[in-house]
Amino acid sequence: MNINLFVTAVTPGIALAIIIYLIDRYDREPVGVLLKTFIGGAIIVIPTVFLESILSGLNFFGGFLSVAFTSFIVAGFSEEFFKRMVVMRVAFNHVAFDEKLDGIIYCVIASLGFATIENIMYVVFRFPDVETVGLYRAFLSVPAHMLFGITMGYYLSLAKF
Repeated sequence: MNINLFVTAVTPGIALAIIIYLIDRYDREPVGVLLKTFIGGAIIVIPTVFLESILSGLNFFGGFLSVAFTSFIVAGFSEEFFKRMVVMRVAFNHVAFDEKLDGIIYCVIASLGFATIENIMYVVFRFPDVETVGLYRAFLSVPAHMLFGITMGYYLSLAKF
C-alpha cells in the first residue's frame, strides 16, 4: 500500500472533523462520543457496500434512469440510511445531544467517518495509478458527504427538538 495515497485519502475527512470540533466553541461535544460517531461512520461502509451491491442488481433501467437509480437509490439511500443509523445509536439519546446544532455536528462527523473509508477504497485500492482521484475526492466527494450530513442533521434536530 502506498503511504502517500493513504495519507491523501484520510487527511480531508480527519481535517474537516477537527475543524467541525473546533468551530463548536461554546458547548463542545464530548470527544469520546464524536470518536464513536466517526468510527461508526467508518464501520458502516461494510453493510453499505453489501446493500449497494444488492440494490445495483435491481437496476434494470437504461440511460438516465439507470444513473438516477444508482445515484439516488443505490448510493444515496443506502449511505444516508446507515449514517443516520450510526447517529441514532451513538449520539441521538446521549445527554450531550442537547441543542439543535448537535444534530448537524454528529451527522457531519458520521459522514466524515464514512467518507474517509470510502476515500481509502477509491484512492488507495480502486484507482492507485490515478493521482488526481485523491485531489478530486478531497474537494468534491468529502465535502459532499459533509453537506449531506448537514442536511440530515438539521432534520434530525428538528425531530428531536
